[in-house]
Amino acid sequence: MKLPGFSKVSSFFRGLWPRVKGWGLKVKSLFPWFFEGPRWRLYLLCFVALFVALGLLGMVFPSSPEGPTPPRASQAPGTPRGTAAAPSPPAPKGHAAQPLPAKPSEPRAGKEGVAPGARERGQAPLPEEAAPRVEVRVGVDFVTTLIGLLRAELDRTLGWRPNDIIVGKFTDNVNNFQLGVLEAVRYTAMRLKEDLTRHGDADAYDPHLVDAVNLLLNRADKFWFPSAESQYNEALEELSLHLENLRSGKSRFIPRGDNLMSLMRSYKDLLGNCHRNLVKARELDGSEVTSSISDDYFYYSQGVAKVFYGILKVVKVTFREQLMVLDAMPIMDDMLSQLSRSVVLEPILIMESDLQWIFANHRANMAAPLSAVLNDMDNLLEYGG
Repeated sequence: MKLPGFSKVSSFFRGLWPRVKGWGLKVKSLFPWFFEGPRWRLYLLCFVALFVALGLLGMVFPSSPEGPTPPRASQAPGTPRGTAAAPSPPAPKGHAAQPLPAKPSEPRAGKEGVAPGARERGQAPLPEEAAPRVEVRVGVDFVTTLIGLLRAELDRTLGWRPNDIIVGKFTDNVNNFQLGVLEAVRYTAMRLKEDLTRHGDADAYDPHLVDAVNLLLNRADKFWFPSAESQYNEALEELSLHLENLRSGKSRFIPRGDNLMSLMRSYKDLLGNCHRNLVKARELDGSEVTSSISDDYFYYSQGVAKVFYGILKVVKVTFREQLMVLDAMPIMDDMLSQLSRSVVLEPILIMESDLQWIFANHRANMAAPLSAVLNDMDNLLEYGG
């Protein structure tokens, strides 16, 4: 028995095959040197076509980082989260079902002086004296984030690449990304030593920060005696000692407006260098910026943007009062939004096409959000003085 419509489908494919065969012959006639050459060329073409097809499928059907959210069971008022509500007994015949009264329970204070489930039930928070909160020292999140950003690169698969004599010769994209992260960490650590932990020019430096900055200034491509990663690990140890002193109150972090402006000036200098390398058409010696160099500028700038994005998220919270006084919270939000755009760029291949051509110029794609960040930094510095 034939399925309905089967003859139409089969006739369509029988008519399609001669067309595909004809197209193939036309392509073969246009590029005879390719098909008459070694077989590896044809295999390479098939591999590239498959790679591009998989990339297009990934853009059309992106995978969700989180799975579907399972349905949540309904809970009775007053029932803590994660506890299923007890089923209500059946109502007698002739009587409407009445909801059971919530079982009274003594509220316990949460982390913020709020009883568990109080926000869901619309209750007011408990008094301050009922739930004393643990004081978090200012600057702890700042230093913790700074340590984590460099630690992620040192603990990356195959480790620190710029000084690798074998693997590092083939991973220049990762090398330049790590160099960008390192340079931004150096600028941040310098401002932490010079301004963010001192009341003024006559104040003493924190000795752990002095040692950390000196260790971070070691050459990134030094293989041994000592190796670059060993020096950077020691720098992170010094920053960790400073972090412990912050938590215990032995060291200080000073979130003043002038310190924020000093950090912004330093970031603007480094970001301006990155932006110039992203938009220039020629090097200082007059030679054109080639594709092999453009990807170095791209990934170096992305490494810098990653550090700025992580640090400025903490700055938005730590310097909240100063930003509110300057009415600069929207500026900080826009900076974070533009930096997040630059951090998530992951092209399969860095292209250096003409700006009027149909293919991408990834240096220009990276320069666009960083240009907006530079403009925001100018506005913030203008407001802050």
